[in-house]
Amino acid sequence: MEDPIETRNSNLSTSMCSYENLPNHEVAIVMVPFPAQGHLNQLLQLSCLISSSYDLPVYYVGSATHNRQALLRANALNPLDIAKIHFHDIPLPEFASPPPDFNALSKFPLHHQPLWDASLLLRKSIASFLRDISSKSRRVIVVHDYFMSYNVQDVSSFPNAESYIFNCISVITLYCSLCLFSGKSIQLGEELLKKLPPLEGAVPDEVKNFMDFQSPYVDIKSGDIHNTSKVIEGEFLDLLAQVESKQQWAIGPILPNERDMEDPIETRNSNLSTSMCSYENLPNHEVAIVMVPFPAQGHLNQLLQLSCLISSSYDLPVYYVGSATHNRQALLRANALNPLDIAKIHFHDIPLPEFASPPPDFNALSKFPLHH
Repeated sequence: MEDPIETRNSNLSTSMCSYENLPNHEVAIVMVPFPAQGHLNQLLQLSCLISSSYDLPVYYVGSATHNRQALLRANALNPLDIAKIHFHDIPLPEFASPPPDFNALSKFPLHHQPLWDASLLLRKSIASFLRDISSKSRRVIVVHDYFMSYNVQDVSSFPNAESYIFNCISVITLYCSLCLFSGKSIQLGEELLKKLPPLEGAVPDEVKNFMDFQSPYVDIKSGDIHNTSKVIEGEFLDLLAQVESKQQWAIGPILPNERDMEDPIETRNSNLSTSMCSYENLPNHEVAIVMVPFPAQGHLNQLLQLSCLISSSYDLPVYYVGSATHNRQALLRANALNPLDIAKIHFHDIPLPEFASPPPDFNALSKFPLHH
């Protein structure tokens, strides 16, 4: 039977998706996100978790536009972890981009439907990438969004590849939705059932149709990965396992907390003694750029922006010199900066003596932040 999507996809050129230079791997991880921000970001978080914890290559596969969107909107992620991820762009056909209808009865972002339809044309490009990476790896693990199940269906044709669905929603929502759509009763306590918001009408027909289209290709998965914790949703994971035939894993929360991000500078410069300011191991350079920002956010951020501009445009080393606290502040509050550019910058900590940190005086006549 002819695939209707395959017919539409026949004119889409994949010539720009050349992967001849991919290295050989023992095990390779391939992320295939759905091109919507909440989905892109969670798989980027998982990619960073793997890249920072295991010596495994992670490939993040999507259109150039959405890969860049994921990068520029990355929140609370260590740029040094992002820099380890291999981003691969695949062609996405043009699609309409109508504005949202603020008068629509449904608040669901249905104006993105042209993008959803266009995303169904990525199958060939993804299959081409999987074919190449599977030929150079002993084992390939594909982690994909539920809404990309159609596009990754060819994973079943590679004997050394297996796929897992990454679910971006809570387990209780997924369980209740599966029961609702399959006509099964929701096995929750009466008191909890009373607290649940009505699911009927929560999902527009357009989304249901899109989900139904993915459904025939879901069973190729080896299991489900959930961005949740057993401590929080253990009861619902057990219930989900009763209606799902494949294994379920709870690995969340995958967003790093402040403790995880505590020492990105020291991780990179572990051989740098901040107490003695010893820089004997610095390499030789023809020209070096040294940034010395004033320790206030507006100043820190602007010099970080300039550092990124130089690091992305010229083959010159850029050193960003400040206290460990303020270097970390600049990193964690970086806005709209490419983490790959930030990763090229050499952050060097210098000691800062202790100082008082009084709260702001909201009754002061001057609004200038004199408490600093």
